[in-house]
Amino acid sequence: MLKLGIKTKLIILVLITAIPVSLFNFYLLYQDLKRDKSSLKQSALHQSQMISDEIDQAIFESWQHLSTFAEIPVIKSARWQECSKFLSSLKSRYPYYENIFVADLNGWVRCSAVPFKETVNINDRSYFKEVIEKKQYTIGSVTIGRIVGKPVAILAFPVMDHANNITAVIGASLSLINVNAMFSHISLSPNTVILLIDQKGRIVSSNKEPEEYVMKDISNANWFQEILRKKEGILTLLFMGEERLTAVTAPRMVEWNSVVGIPTDIIYAPLKSYLIKSIFWGIMVLGLTFFIAIFIGRYISRPLSTLSKEIKEVGKGDFHRLVKIKTGDEIEELASSFNEMVKKLDERKVENEKLQKQLFLSQKMEAIGTLTGGIAHDFNNMLNVILGYTQLVIDETKKNTAQRRYIQQIQKAGYSAAELVQQLLAFSRRQVIDPKIININEAIYNLVKMLHRIIGENIALKLSLSENVLPVMADPGQMVQVIMNLCVNARDAMPQEGELTIETSNTIIDESYCQVHPWAHPGSYALLSITDTGIGMDSETQARIFEPFFTTKELGKGTGLGLAIVYGIIKQHNGLINVYSQKGHGTTFKIYLPSASGKIEALKTPEIAEVKGGKETILLAEDNDMLREFAETVLKDIGYTVIAAKNGDEAIQIFSANSDKIQLTVLDVIMPVCNGREAYDRMRAVKPDLKVIFVTGYSIATHHTESIAKEKLPLLQKPFTKESLARKVREALDKDKP
Repeated sequence: MLKLGIKTKLIILVLITAIPVSLFNFYLLYQDLKRDKSSLKQSALHQSQMISDEIDQAIFESWQHLSTFAEIPVIKSARWQECSKFLSSLKSRYPYYENIFVADLNGWVRCSAVPFKETVNINDRSYFKEVIEKKQYTIGSVTIGRIVGKPVAILAFPVMDHANNITAVIGASLSLINVNAMFSHISLSPNTVILLIDQKGRIVSSNKEPEEYVMKDISNANWFQEILRKKEGILTLLFMGEERLTAVTAPRMVEWNSVVGIPTDIIYAPLKSYLIKSIFWGIMVLGLTFFIAIFIGRYISRPLSTLSKEIKEVGKGDFHRLVKIKTGDEIEELASSFNEMVKKLDERKVENEKLQKQLFLSQKMEAIGTLTGGIAHDFNNMLNVILGYTQLVIDETKKNTAQRRYIQQIQKAGYSAAELVQQLLAFSRRQVIDPKIININEAIYNLVKMLHRIIGENIALKLSLSENVLPVMADPGQMVQVIMNLCVNARDAMPQEGELTIETSNTIIDESYCQVHPWAHPGSYALLSITDTGIGMDSETQARIFEPFFTTKELGKGTGLGLAIVYGIIKQHNGLINVYSQKGHGTTFKIYLPSASGKIEALKTPEIAEVKGGKETILLAEDNDMLREFAETVLKDIGYTVIAAKNGDEAIQIFSANSDKIQLTVLDVIMPVCNGREAYDRMRAVKPDLKVIFVTGYSIATHHTESIAKEKLPLLQKPFTKESLARKVREALDKDKP
């Protein structure tokens, strides 16, 4: 056996210890680099998207401005001298416009916020031709304004007369030099470049030397060609003298590219600095260790043994262990350096855990939508068990006894809870629209209890519903969401006390109304009005209330999506929504829904019928043990032979062994291992005439049951009673019988 001296052993020990620790340290550095680079990528992409959103918002606001300006009498009536003065006053209110002007149908500029001496004609401009041709809002190419002589993007809108004929074109010159002011609130890394580039390869905006770069043609640059190929995402490009981590997004309303370029030096600079320091201190520690090994090796074997042991524990991931050595020499310094390194590693571990928690929080927010449906599903399962077994107890209890009355009170509370779950499901926006011919009054009456709970006791609820209100074709759940959102909005406008009035009536929209409101269609409408006596709104707020994410509430008390969702739902139903409000005098929302012909589908009340059983064999699959036991008990009590399974996979195995005996399968839609729909498809491949009933705790019109509803397969909603289960089973078995 080769004998080694303490010095050699110490050197070998140092190498054995230092190499894995160094590798581990470099591994952590590598992970830090990956994390920082990923974070910068996401930050750059987020900043680029914010810029795109700002551009979309500016374009949208310009549309609002121009569509409003186009209706102003001085412009509509072509009073050009007054028009120029008026536009000049407008421009002072909107400094990001270099100019606002109006041109006649021949392209001659008749009035302008910026004075001009010579006549100006724009009939050769593409935006002018497009507005004349399409009679709609148009975004022009980046150009040098003929009046202002500066780089601008022209936004144009048609001026229409009362006969819906175009009489002029109003335009606004969006200043490209001042576009950067829109992004001043965005926090950027040092030397970060923000560019807006149009589809022709011209720079629309630059936060770096805008006088030099704005309007510059880069269409032939290799890095721009890469952007065109990528369109959106993350690239590493060399431009403006530096290699940059580049995020690219595209606004929705204009054919531009939003580019955020972060110098790659920013990513690697901390790593280089830390690497140099790590190498320096590593060399210092190794030199000190070798010195100790040469001169005082025989005095340090025991402390080194202790140090080696602690290092091994750290190598296992225990960063809380510290070396306690008091020798008064370099070994103690080495131990101290090691402890400092372990502390830094522990700090990095804590930082990493914090980042993981942040990632988890982000993932949790993404799962909220799925969680809502899952909670409703689980509540329906529990309510089904409660209501089912209370009914069984009632059936076994003598009439006119205290016990029976107690159980009936529990059952009554259970039905109220089930009703509340269904209303909460309806309150959430559905993924699939299920329109029916309904009476809007009935939908309001069904919401009265919930509305009282939501608005509170300090607000009086008043109903004024027309008895002969016209039927409408609408999704009941969507209408519930509209009414709830508007009532919640009204409640928030009356923090102390007030009165909330809901009215229905009939009205007719004629051609003259449609001329003023081009999006309307003539015909008969049901009118739903919701009025509050709250704080009201000024005209500026009214102009923006349907914009997504616009809210006047305090931070954390509103998302700004409620009224935007209401607007979208009403438009989806081919309806109209108008708002009337005055500061300090309350608000009224009027919703116009087109009338529909046909039979009104009223809400069905639970049927009370004799339970009818049979002798058939039924395969029952339900993953909730208590609910499965209840359904099995009900079906067996009325004569059926029941074979129960805990999930779809077990149901398939049972069916394979008993396919000749089983006449009907009752399957929960959502089950572990194999869901109900998949299990039924596999069984039907063996026995095509197999009958089925699907059971679900989700809303009928969700993606979980969409394919089932399309095929018109029997579907039983949770919570179900023993009567509804027995009736559904008998209907399924008797279907198609001669």
